Amino acid sequence: MEVYKCISRFFPPRRYDERDQHIPQIENVLACEKGDLFDVLETEEDRKGKVWWAVRQLKGDSVGYIPAKYLKLDRRPVGKLLPEDYQSSRESSLKSLQGAKRQAHSSLGAVGVID
Repeated sequence: MEVYKCISRFFPPRRYDERDQHIPQIENVLACEKGDLFDVLETEEDRKGKVWWAVRQLKGDSVGYIPAKYLKLDRRPVGKLLPEDYQSSRESSLKSLQGAKRQAHSSLGAVGVID
């Protein structure tokens, strides 16, 4: 497992419609504080070419997306054994994140927020 550290405070952007009404986040975008540690689950590029990483926060086990430019490699533990359930826990985190993303896309698409 490679550990990544947040290099600067990041807050998810807020989005508004034409009537200045707040639109809920489409993806599960996480906020992070400088120094927070993450395990990267997968990478994804959005329509504008920005790279987002699906991550699991090591403190608290929150899962979501963070722009890659806010994370840098902190350490690669060498010779340290991972917990027995690491792989299944990682896969479970990724599946729950993907399920939430699909649900958000279908519900927001049904009300015409996204195409």
